[in-house]
Amino acid sequence: MTETAPDFPTADEVAKAIVLAARLHGEDPEAIFETGTTSRARHVAMEALRIAYPKAKRAPLATCLGYRTTAEGKAPLAMINMARKTKWWREEYVDEIVGTLVASRYGEQSE
Repeated sequence: MTETAPDFPTADEVAKAIVLAARLHGEDPEAIFETGTTSRARHVAMEALRIAYPKAKRAPLATCLGYRTTAEGKAPLAMINMARKTKWWREEYVDEIVGTLVASRYGEQSE
């Protein structure tokens, strides 16, 4: 039996998404929040969380990930859309993070 997606990720799930994305991109997850600079991992984590939690409002999600300007979630989406066009973007990274985030909802089916 599958569970439906909760409306918003927990703090642990947000942390898991950013840490996984940071590891995949060779970034320091703490530095992402300390410096506030642009981060590939932040964009990948945002996209994975949007997919795993489709009911989550974008602006609060962006705030959790440390985007400086959320503009109701539109600015981060524009950044993600631009990132998708770059050579470093990997959909398989997004898929890996989404899989990790939703695994508990599907139990043995996800393995």
